[in-house]
Amino acid sequence: MSIPRSFVEQLLQQCDLEELVGRYALVKRAGRNLKCLCPFHREKTPSFVIYPENQSFYCFGCGVGGDAISFVMKAENLDYPDAIRFLAQMQGMTVPEEGQDDQALRLRNRVLEINRLAARYFFDNLSKPEGRPGLEYLKSRQLRPGTIRHFGLGYALPGWDNLKNYLLNRGYTEQELVAADVVKRGKKGGLYDSFRNRVMFPIIDIRGNVIAFGGRVLDDSKPKYLNTNDTVVYKKSRSLFAFGFAKAAGKRKLILTEGYMDTIAVHAAGFENAVATCGTALTAEQARMMAGIADEIIIAYDSDGPGQTATRRAMNILSQAGLTSRVLKMEGAKDPDEYIKKFGAARFGVLLEQSENVMDYQLEELLRQYDITTSNGKIEYLRRSAALLAEVERQDEREIYLNRIAKQLDLGVDTVRSSVEAARNNRSRRQQQQLFRKVAGSQAVNRDPVNPEKARFPKQVRAEEEIIAYLMEFPAEIPKTEEKLPPEYFVSAFNRRVYQRLLEGYHQGETIGLGLFHQTFDSEQCSSIARMMAQGKQLTLSQEQLEGCIQTLREYRDRLSGEDIRQLTARQLEQLRREKAQKRR
Repeated sequence: MSIPRSFVEQLLQQCDLEELVGRYALVKRAGRNLKCLCPFHREKTPSFVIYPENQSFYCFGCGVGGDAISFVMKAENLDYPDAIRFLAQMQGMTVPEEGQDDQALRLRNRVLEINRLAARYFFDNLSKPEGRPGLEYLKSRQLRPGTIRHFGLGYALPGWDNLKNYLLNRGYTEQELVAADVVKRGKKGGLYDSFRNRVMFPIIDIRGNVIAFGGRVLDDSKPKYLNTNDTVVYKKSRSLFAFGFAKAAGKRKLILTEGYMDTIAVHAAGFENAVATCGTALTAEQARMMAGIADEIIIAYDSDGPGQTATRRAMNILSQAGLTSRVLKMEGAKDPDEYIKKFGAARFGVLLEQSENVMDYQLEELLRQYDITTSNGKIEYLRRSAALLAEVERQDEREIYLNRIAKQLDLGVDTVRSSVEAARNNRSRRQQQQLFRKVAGSQAVNRDPVNPEKARFPKQVRAEEEIIAYLMEFPAEIPKTEEKLPPEYFVSAFNRRVYQRLLEGYHQGETIGLGLFHQTFDSEQCSSIARMMAQGKQLTLSQEQLEGCIQTLREYRDRLSGEDIRQLTARQLEQLRREKAQKRR
């Protein structure tokens, strides 16, 4: 069942795009507009622009654009109707005439309800006699009642069907419980609780929804930690434990730990900007989440071998997301939780301040790998350290490290500098070769899959896009433009559709904006329309420029070659014949 156009317009008018995007990234004022790091691709410099004037956005880095509905479709992986219902729920609005097509959103909401009830059930178990093992474990980890309550920690009882029966008795179906992954279906078809005899850690999103769980077993069962599988409301690769709390702390630094208990211990010690991955290695999506609210990440992984391997991997991922990272060096303790218990919160705070930058950490790691008292060790250390320094753009920073390495190896500074410059030259050549291969190998260079005519008719298609951008900005000009420029004058089939929808929307009294296009254009096409609008705002087109664009299309129409005429549609040919006949009269 379709959603009334009037409701969609009302919803878009009520939504604040800045507030919506701000749930996913840190938005900053940039003149009349707003900017942030794009939530949808890796970048170091913000290229995601929000235009409050017409409540649209466009990313000049990856080309994604649209309005609040487009954003939710992309951010939450929803289709058009479900994105509207998602936004309506946020705004406290009821979507009129909902039919059978809302099953996906209904399941999503039911799973969230199940998770909320399960979290409450686990928490309440701690105050029951049968939940004493869970409470004793949390006490043994020196967690105070306030901390337990703050994070909503709980306990899953040892039985196989405690939670299952609890939720079935409250009206949820077996299929819904399986969809939430709080129960699993056995080989013979029976259901059993996913979490048994485990201390429970609810994973909460930035909107306060319980989206998943992590559970630590209290006996010798395997695995030690068990996590919810991906569901309709949860993706491990795009979730961080305590991310909402860390965002609320409002700091530009985050402390990244390996697990739930480390993050909780750091928060309890007064550092509320700590997060953890949810049972997975750090992903690019999680790094982009952090880049939305922070500039610098302090990596506080375990000090053992696997922890240091994970640290090196995390540094690369964070760097690709445009983040500066530092490394916490813990001596006398394996992880942050143990360090805080042994030395206290104040010492941990000092440790955070003294965390090493990435270059210091990497050079120390190299020094441990090579015996620089030998010739081979010196050569390898110089080669590897020069490759690292080649990545440092600032010359003053490079000079500091050059001097340090020269002293370590008992070499002249010029010798080390020559090695670094050679490494920089090699790096530059590799980058140029990669760029050449990318350009030479791409079949899509100067081609737009949405607008393929752009490659052949760049001048005309650009004029069409500028006309569309101008009319989106100044809808009052639509009638006059329509008189001078029928849709058939458009060279691009896509732009012609956009123009026709603009004319149709104007004559039907609809609000002129991106909302016009959602029901008849897909998300990629809507992004192209958003790009036209964004570029139009950058160019600040005038009435004279509009006339020039119209003239460009009219002149092209008048001088079509025979080859071009053969490519016109029957409708276009008929229009052309009529025009020529009128001229002869």
